[in-house]
Amino acid sequence: MKMNIEEERFKYQTDYLKKKPRACFWILQKLRDDVLDSFSQEQRVSIACSNNHSLRVKILCDYFSSPETPISLSSLISEWNEIEKKTKPFQWIDIKNKDQVYWFYMHIRRKINSNNYDFTAITDLVHMELSELYYIAHYIFDDWSSSQESKELLQIKMKKNWEQKKYRDKVKGKKVLNIYLESKVKDELKKLAKENNKTITDFVENLIQKEVKLVNERKRREENINKMNKNRRPLRDCS
Repeated sequence: MKMNIEEERFKYQTDYLKKKPRACFWILQKLRDDVLDSFSQEQRVSIACSNNHSLRVKILCDYFSSPETPISLSSLISEWNEIEKKTKPFQWIDIKNKDQVYWFYMHIRRKINSNNYDFTAITDLVHMELSELYYIAHYIFDDWSSSQESKELLQIKMKKNWEQKKYRDKVKGKKVLNIYLESKVKDELKKLAKENNKTITDFVENLIQKEVKLVNERKRREENINKMNKNRRPLRDCS
């Protein structure tokens, strides 16, 4: 059966929500803040437990399938599109990186909270699972009523702060070693490191660890030989 215009529009909108987790999260939160009374009791329970993208899509599809909703999905999508134009996503955040997502969430809360952002409305929205922390943090940033320039500046600062944190974590427990090498030797070292897809530091560390392992193995063999020699019985003199 051929769909009418309204059905085609609704299908397009639901497909849009499925492909846009950030938009879906933002729209559901807006409904929760603005028109929660228009949801049924069952839908309110679902919203309170909506801790994954698929469930959020289902809630929105069920809600907007009714012709009596006080707000249209089209208007919310249009509003979101305007936000999305001005707010670039944090593409450098790896949603599977637990340390990074947690840092992202805490950093966003700390930075935007200092600008009097009200967090009370979202504290019970979802269980704090990894992917949800990411979407909550992004929602806070997306909904932050600040200028585009301020948002872009915060993104730049956050990326710089994360790179600094990564570097500090990487060099933690390490000491600086200044040595002099002949130019030819240094060039060969760079070449070897590149061929092994390592930094010079990592390559040198790897070489040292291998050498230490060889030295220890040689010592163990020598110790075993010495023990065997000590335990060997002297030959009897049969003359």
